[in-house]
Amino acid sequence: MLSTKYICFLVVLVAYVAAAEKSKCAKEHNVDKSDLDELRKNPIDPAEKLLCFTKCEYEGAGVLNADKTVNADKLIERMEKWKVLQITTKKEIKECVEKLTVPVSSCSDVKPYYLCVHHAVKKEDDNKSKCGKELNVEESDWHELKKNPTTPTEKMLCLFKCEYEASEALNADKTVNVEKLIAHVEKWMILPETNKNKIKECVKKLTVPVNSCSDVKPYYLCVYNGVKKEVAKSDCATDLNVTKSDWDELKKDTANPPEKILCLFKCEYEQAGALKADKTIDADKLVQKVTAWKKMDDPIKAELKECVNKVAIPLNTCADMKPYFLCVRKAENEQDNKPSSS
Repeated sequence: MLSTKYICFLVVLVAYVAAAEKSKCAKEHNVDKSDLDELRKNPIDPAEKLLCFTKCEYEGAGVLNADKTVNADKLIERMEKWKVLQITTKKEIKECVEKLTVPVSSCSDVKPYYLCVHHAVKKEDDNKSKCGKELNVEESDWHELKKNPTTPTEKMLCLFKCEYEASEALNADKTVNVEKLIAHVEKWMILPETNKNKIKECVKKLTVPVNSCSDVKPYYLCVYNGVKKEVAKSDCATDLNVTKSDWDELKKDTANPPEKILCLFKCEYEQAGALKADKTIDADKLVQKVTAWKKMDDPIKAELKECVNKVAIPLNTCADMKPYFLCVRKAENEQDNKPSSS
């Protein structure tokens, strides 16, 4: 179960709906899945019930100052327990929150603080997801990179260039800032100090400005060579001989994935350490893995977790992977078909 210490803002209430037992605030204000559905329809105008839930969480998490205004630093600190924020996003939240002088005395007083976070985080997420959408990067592209990690395709190099720019990982001369590069990599994996130092030594030797997609390759290779021992476990796609034709077959009927694809996902979740002791899939780790290549809104991630937790089938055979796969497909389809909101 998720505890209240992980909750810093309204968008995270999804964790409580997915959890087996609601938090004190969620119980007190009777927050349930229908409230998430309403929030998804109109994220800039949360219902009174959700504002009351957030006020309750603020009070319990110690986010309020003595005068009952929101402490920007504590709010950001709490947020970063569930979402890594870019420097510009944190700065934007801090500036917005510190301009507010509204004490949180009633539920409606929460709304301006909520909007500070909502707009800043939405801008960051839109910038991140823009890269993959613009370049039409699919899961098959990532699998191709895994098969040939030292020769990334032009599309993948363009993706990395776009992400470096969006993550503000470039210096003024357009070389890559190694500290920001490592921070970007650590959004997806934990790096021991020895690996970080290897990447730093490599990147600091480079003087290539990132003007084109191909300019990214030497920086990419610094990262790859720095982390390859951490990911040097068996390559599932190669071991199972997964080819483009297998992915094409999946696209024809996503509701009935081929056995080889199910075996591939089973292998990858095992390699990623995403199985619990009882061999069911850990919902948090599954969501982390999926959202590493496809951005999902928080309510949809919560529904995905709920779906995975309901499956609860030990992953003993490739066929056991199918209900988990269908949970992911349902979430992806819901995200893809979600009306955009400004």
